[in-house]
Amino acid sequence: MNAGRITQPNAFLDYRPGSGNTVEILDISVDAEYRRKGLGRWMVNRLLDRAGEGVLVFAITRHTNYIAQQFYEDMRFKVIGYLRDFYGNGESALMYGRRKGDQS
Repeated sequence: MNAGRITQPNAFLDYRPGSGNTVEILDISVDAEYRRKGLGRWMVNRLLDRAGEGVLVFAITRHTNYIAQQFYEDMRFKVIGYLRDFYGNGESALMYGRRKGDQS
């Protein structure tokens, strides 16, 4: 799988292949007036479909970004790592991961 972008009017999701059998979500953006309408969920599900069975889709978010954390948890992603001092300002991050078909 090559790096790519999934788009919807007023929204996009950028991703790239990671090490091994992984794909990393680099950025998700939905214009403010279109949030909470399912665009982000649709784009993540589309990425899971593109990635295929067995591929780990992961995303990294600031440990203080509670909106992103809730989004990933609602999408059945699990915290798979804590990245201390991940950002240049010393802020830590959470790494989330999910494989297509994960139900729990």
